[in-house]
Amino acid sequence: MQNFMKSDYFTFQGKKPLVKKALFLLGLLLVSVAQTLSAQNTFTYSGLVKAENGDALPGVNVVEKGTVNGTITDFDGAFQITTTKASSTFTFSMVGYETIESTIKPGVKAAIVMKESVVGLGEVLVVGYGVQKRSNITGAISKMDNKTISQLPTNNVNQALQGRIAGVNALNTSGSPGAATKLVIRGV
Repeated sequence: MQNFMKSDYFTFQGKKPLVKKALFLLGLLLVSVAQTLSAQNTFTYSGLVKAENGDALPGVNVVEKGTVNGTITDFDGAFQITTTKASSTFTFSMVGYETIESTIKPGVKAAIVMKESVVGLGEVLVVGYGVQKRSNITGAISKMDNKTISQLPTNNVNQALQGRIAGVNALNTSGSPGAATKLVIRGV
């Protein structure tokens, strides 16, 4: 057996052993097969998102339902997302529009039309980068209606706000009559 192992069968013209070369080639083969299999298990979904009037909607959130896999539409309202599922449902959402769920086929360019969301102004407040119901807001939010402002003896809205809303200061920029005022809100 030892003579068999020392024979030229396991060497290739006196260079590296043939076994090492075979293992290296087998490793390369396995890597290429794994890449081919993983490429076959991905599906690309794409489409355009538009408003009812036909305008493209940039910035629409497109999320695969039940996952965190998502993207945002570009300036032209186009999106492209890759998943591992052959059939997926996507959620389309944007502030000011109704949320839509749609099942899309891979390889087919979908056409999504979003409808504007009509909400009463008395029920919704825009806070920072989002929208919340008035009943959910806690904190320092002040309100001054136009009836109160019209009854004040000033001709400047900035001066009408002085002393009536917490955290709002109207500062005179100069001492001359009719000079502009500067609004300072909570020291900013």
